Amino acid sequence: MGSSHVTLVPDEAELYAGSIFVGEAENTLPRFLRDFDNGTLKKRYTDDCAVDLPQAPLLRKEHFHRRDHTAGTLFATRGCPNSCEFCAIACMYKNKFRKRPVEHVARDFAGLKGKVVVFWDDNISADLDYAKKLFAAIEPYKK
Repeated sequence: MGSSHVTLVPDEAELYAGSIFVGEAENTLPRFLRDFDNGTLKKRYTDDCAVDLPQAPLLRKEHFHRRDHTAGTLFATRGCPNSCEFCAIACMYKNKFRKRPVEHVARDFAGLKGKVVVFWDDNISADLDYAKKLFAAIEPYKK
């Protein structure tokens, strides 16, 4: 199990899962998969390094299994620069806002079949210039 909730209260999360991911899973998932193959799962996989978003792997399209109208999900940004006291994202990412290169996002967006794509971002419009460039780059695909 992983998420911002798990990262912020890992002791609680450990009560409800065999293994938890504290931090961003891209860095810990390879260790988890090796341990799973070897039968040596740990209770907690922790990493406090920020993922290099331009290098972050996306799910391979053959693993998308939704049966509704959604073609798939992707992300363009992670985190949020704001410090809203009610928001866990500010704590999770320490008020850092990171962006994938627009051309990478547009390429991945174009590769998804179907008309509806879900952006799994925390605050995609936190940088309005970036958001406008991104939306202009994906507009030709009419999704």
